[in-house]
Amino acid sequence: SNNATRFLSLSLNKISNNPKEEREAVTRSSSFVLWKMATKVAFRGLFFVVGLAATGAFVGPLFLPRRRSPPVLYAKGGTVSAYDYLKRNGASLKFASPDVKTDKEAVLVAVRQSGVNFQYADSTLKRDRDFVLRAFAAAQDNKRSVFEFADASVKSDKKAVLEVVAKNGKLLEYASEFQNDRDVVLAAVTKHGEALKDASLEMRSDARTAFAAVVQDPAAFQYAGDDLKRDRDFVMRVVSVRGRALKFADEAFKSDRDVVLAATRQYGRALRYVDEKLKGDRDVVVAAITQDGHALKYASSKLKKDRDVVLLAASEDDLALEFADDSLRRDPAFLLKALQRDVALDYADRALYRDRAFLERALEENGKVLRFVPGDVAKDKRLVLGVVNKTGVALQYADATLKADRDVVAAAVQQNGHALKFADKSLKADKDLVFKAALQDIGALGYADDTLTCDRAFVDHIVDARRGAQKTKYTGSLPPWRRRPAPVRAQ
Repeated sequence: SNNATRFLSLSLNKISNNPKEEREAVTRSSSFVLWKMATKVAFRGLFFVVGLAATGAFVGPLFLPRRRSPPVLYAKGGTVSAYDYLKRNGASLKFASPDVKTDKEAVLVAVRQSGVNFQYADSTLKRDRDFVLRAFAAAQDNKRSVFEFADASVKSDKKAVLEVVAKNGKLLEYASEFQNDRDVVLAAVTKHGEALKDASLEMRSDARTAFAAVVQDPAAFQYAGDDLKRDRDFVMRVVSVRGRALKFADEAFKSDRDVVLAATRQYGRALRYVDEKLKGDRDVVVAAITQDGHALKYASSKLKKDRDVVLLAASEDDLALEFADDSLRRDPAFLLKALQRDVALDYADRALYRDRAFLERALEENGKVLRFVPGDVAKDKRLVLGVVNKTGVALQYADATLKADRDVVAAAVQQNGHALKFADKSLKADKDLVFKAALQDIGALGYADDTLTCDRAFVDHIVDARRGAQKTKYTGSLPPWRRRPAPVRAQ
């Protein structure tokens, strides 16, 4: 400090002018000052280090990641104290004491959360066949892991393996000793067809086993032996019950008319796997679209122009019209004929929607065509009235102004009570309209305004009318037999 420096300079001046004893006194004074300064610095440094350590101890954990030691479960008082923790975190069985890992109930608690936790059980339990089966049944998730981590002695037990694969055929993968055992393989593929891929070549070439697998999952046919895929009788038998299996049959059978007919009759979309020549065979295509109209997508271009074929497909599936030739989707006569079979016009040529003459004729055939008409046509009251008289729910496609028109809504709800759902909000509180809708279908009350559905007298009147007691316009007052006498007040 400045004072210490000044003191030292004065002391040095005195040393040069004073005798020896004075010099020694000054030296002692200088040493004292230096010692005092060093002590002060040392104490300040000590306080700084201690303060820094304290701050780090309290503030550090807030910013630094915590290192948690693994939980260790001790079997105090049996293992009951460990159950609650295992219920919250079954994987903590990994860090449990040996007493817990050998406790059957504790292990089951962990396994119920996930079968993967069975890997942490004691080896004595993994060798216990009955307990392995019990754990397998208890596991809510990853059941296969229980059998995967079971001891080899359990996987060599046919009775245990049979019971396990009968519940999960995929576990045949871990039962290598029984992949050539007909009983085990049959049990596995019956539950999960694709388990056939884990069977031995001998079993995959076994007709009974392969057939059971294909019946469960047509895709399993790809794992069948090549000799079976080339066996016409077997292929015919397979595609007759699982047409999609044709995809994995030998290429020769995809051009075999009889085999293809059998497959498409069972699964129409098997038409996509057949030879191009047969996609133009009318009988084959008709068999396919009769089963699934969507199969028209895979027919030849020639048959997509055939009116009868397309109509048959569209009758089976409205969306099949998407795959018809453009010439038919632009043909008004064809589309009107399709409407007679209740076929939607989702994929009709859009130019026809601007042809008023066509739309009027189409609406006569099917009121739902109203959803395709342009706005000016949807506002035509006369046209819309004619539609809702035949198809009440077509009200949903009418213009908003007509949904608020009492005459149009009345005609719609009389044809179908549920048309009330599409009426304007203001008309849902109209007692006469709601009465007509509910009289046609009591479910229409669900679309009425809350003020009416909460009016007990009004609801009772509808119930009586539906029972045949009264079928007249609602006047707002109860019928005589529903009226109650006025309460007599005490004098």
